[in-house]
Amino acid sequence: AGTTGASDTATSSAPDPSGDLEAAVRKYSSAFLTGDGSTAYALLSKRCQTEMPLSDFAAITEQAADTYGDVSIKSLNVVVDGDKGTATYTYPVVTLNQTEQPWVNQEGWKWDAC
Repeated sequence: AGTTGASDTATSSAPDPSGDLEAAVRKYSSAFLTGDGSTAYALLSKRCQTEMPLSDFAAITEQAADTYGDVSIKSLNVVVDGDKGTATYTYPVVTLNQTEQPWVNQEGWKWDAC
């Protein structure tokens, strides 16, 4: 019984990459759809930040906020494989749905679908 308890403790304190990715997806989605360009931009991979300046990205988030408003994720499934992951998620607005959207772990999960 003592071994099971130790195992449970170790498991509960271990990092949860799937949970971390899910949290990053939710944070990115909320920031993007509320026009918080700075927060959403900070969740882009280095590669994506290189391809798009913050000013351009902020304009896109403002347009998304005007078009869709603060729409919450309805369902979310993430898959983690090392430092890469994918997220499939749906919204009440079908045009926002994402399938196997690529994410990369660069000192935290970053959106990499640029």
